[in-house]
Amino acid sequence: MQTLRQTLGNQIRLARVMRRWSQEALALSAGLHRTHIGAIERGEVSPEIDTIEKIATALGLKIWQLLKGDITHLTGDT
Repeated sequence: MQTLRQTLGNQIRLARVMRRWSQEALALSAGLHRTHIGAIERGEVSPEIDTIEKIATALGLKIWQLLKGDITHLTGDT
């Protein structure tokens, strides 16, 4: 059974891949370090709510969409 942080990390990775972004591109857009994005995606760290908000905003999402998994509308165009 996955932990919440693993589930969140998977949702972030999926949203990033759907955008056709690298971890570095997401990190740059969110104002974070690439290795931190990687650790979040792997479920190795529990990101602060402000960090989740930065990532969601960079991906053009609301926090609830990441938590709920409501990211099916994403494309690489934005």
